[in-house]
This record gives sequence, C-alpha cells and structure tokens, in this order.
Amino acid sequence: MSNHPEYVLNRNKTHISLTGKVIRFEKGIPRPVPPDLVREVVGFGAERVEGVQGEGFEDEERVKPQEPQGPERDELILAAIEELVTDNNSDDFGASNAPKAVAISRVAGLKVDAKERDRAWMLYQARKSAEE
Repeated sequence: MSNHPEYVLNRNKTHISLTGKVIRFEKGIPRPVPPDLVREVVGFGAERVEGVQGEGFEDEERVKPQEPQGPERDELILAAIEELVTDNNSDDFGASNAPKAVAISRVAGLKVDAKERDRAWMLYQARKSAEE
C-alpha cells in the first residue's frame, strides 16, 4: 500500500507524465499520486480525497481558479463589450469599429483573443439588432 496522497477524477484518463510515470484514473476511484506528479494531476482536474487540495504546494503555487468557460464566459465578455460601447472611448476600438481584444480583456478580467472577440462582437451586434 502506497503512502502517497490519493486523488480522484470524474472521468477515465490515463496520464503519462513527462518523467515517464503513468497513472490510470478510473472515474470515481481514488489513485495514489507521487508528490512529483501532484501538480500535473491537479492541473487536469483530479481532486485530493483527504486533506487540502493544494497541500504540498507553496502558497504562490496553490491551484488557482480557472477562468470561467462556456455561457458564463460569453456573458462576461458581452457585458465587457456593452461597457466599452457605453464608455465609447476611441482608444478601445479598432479600425473595423470592433472593440479591441485587449480592451475586452481589461474590462472582463479574462484573457480574450481576437478570434473570441470577433465571435462575441457578432453575437453582441445580433442581440442589439434583435432588440430594435
């Protein structure tokens, strides 16, 4: 029996680390994880069965919450676009009259790239057209 902390995952996954170690997770079944792989397994969503999730990490290395995804993220980006449009600062908009990705990132507090900005901008314009 291993004295390594156990972690559980909400799906089946075989993880092969860069060091060559392999851990096979089966959904809901705790697996012992060597200390040098804790950061990797926590990074893809494994949760510690007993103890504190980031135990063993230094304070600055503890797992930080990830940015919102899916509909929640879309709404945050759309709210940021709405705020930028309301403020109407020309520095926040590009030549195509779309808000700059960096401006959306600043207001939303998320990392937004140009592709995501383009999709959100089209959705914003469609919503505004539907309201009229």
